[in-house]
Amino acid sequence: PSLFPPSLPSNAKPFTGSSTAQRDLMWAKIRDAKTKEVVETLQWSSVDYSRSTINTASAKPSERMQRMMAQVSTLGEMAGQYLGEERAKELLRQVLQGVLEATLCAEKRFWQRYLPQDQPCGFGQGGLQQLVLDLRFLLNACAGFAPPH
Repeated sequence: PSLFPPSLPSNAKPFTGSSTAQRDLMWAKIRDAKTKEVVETLQWSSVDYSRSTINTASAKPSERMQRMMAQVSTLGEMAGQYLGEERAKELLRQVLQGVLEATLCAEKRFWQRYLPQDQPCGFGQGGLQQLVLDLRFLLNACAGFAPPH
């Protein structure tokens, strides 16, 4: 379930809230809910990167990665209408950071399949190619959300 309605009324205005604490609390709830929603959509821990066949003719980011970025893009459009452009970018930065932390950094199940301590690396050549494509797509798609410094 989305925290934003599918369309805005014509008289909708950016959220101003009654206090900074209330705005920050709402911000954190939206960020946490959307991060969880995107992580569940991606399900990175169940992606199989063990393929051995390299695909040079039609190599592209995985369907899951494309779905995740489409979901983030929709969130950005809706958040921009409610929060304004800068706060929406900050929300998206925080959501994407949370997704990466929850999947690549903290998701032991993901890495344990490919980097077992007592066996050779579990990435196949085609799987590694797909992982690189997914990460490049993610980096390129997120370039607009990078912090200004």
